[in-house]
Amino acid sequence: MKLRTLAYIAIATVGVGGSVMLYAVLGHVSPTSNESCRLLTCHGLNIKCGISEPLMCTMEYQLGDKCLQHAQCGIINGACSEIKNSAFETCKSCMQNCMSKSSADVQQQFACEQTCL
Repeated sequence: MKLRTLAYIAIATVGVGGSVMLYAVLGHVSPTSNESCRLLTCHGLNIKCGISEPLMCTMEYQLGDKCLQHAQCGIINGACSEIKNSAFETCKSCMQNCMSKSSADVQQQFACEQTCL
């Protein structure tokens, strides 16, 4: 039987009139499967993996978002980590090149992004 590591997180908020509300959240500290390990990055090229409930990301599109379709997370040596893959790395490199070539023109950066993987 595999045991899960759990943690309690207490959050206190002070309301109008000084009333204090205390919330306790029970969450997993260590992943037990690939299902609990997920991409936490909503936008951009800096990948962050972790254990979390599904995120509420903004609906806006930002530079680099096209590459996120290739980003992968999984359990590696017992930790939730980015799984390196050539599709994401190629797209990320292309995007970084677009941003450096057209650093002053965001519209050109978006146009260049369309040529990336």
